[in-house]
Amino acid sequence: MEKSEILKREGMYLSTPSGNSMRPLLRGGKDTVVIRPAPDRLARFDICLYRRPDGKDVLHRVIRVRGACYDIRGDGCDYTEHGVPHGRVIGVMEGFFRGQRYIPVSSCAQRLYARAWNLLYPARWFAMRCWRKARRILKK
Repeated sequence: MEKSEILKREGMYLSTPSGNSMRPLLRGGKDTVVIRPAPDRLARFDICLYRRPDGKDVLHRVIRVRGACYDIRGDGCDYTEHGVPHGRVIGVMEGFFRGQRYIPVSSCAQRLYARAWNLLYPARWFAMRCWRKARRILKK
């Protein structure tokens, strides 16, 4: 059954994300996310589940709202997807479980994390690019 169908029927979708694109916030294969149906408009720093044109579902953070489109980036990514239309948004993350502990993304600590992590993006981008280049050089 499709995630969007589960959201419509149950009002919630639980999933364990794979991959590392939302690290350090989410640990792929370990944490469990709680997804709710998307509101009519997302806000900056919301974490949304959306479908890419290739059909892959991705959970990333809204960096900028531009009318009915969003610029979206994973916390562990060094690239931004520009102009993602609201029509591709499946749901929005309400919180996540780390072991038995539930962490709502609306908490003060999580809101502060989102702002700080976004503010540090230029330095993180530079560091990630340097790290990749160094690894390529060392492999030769």
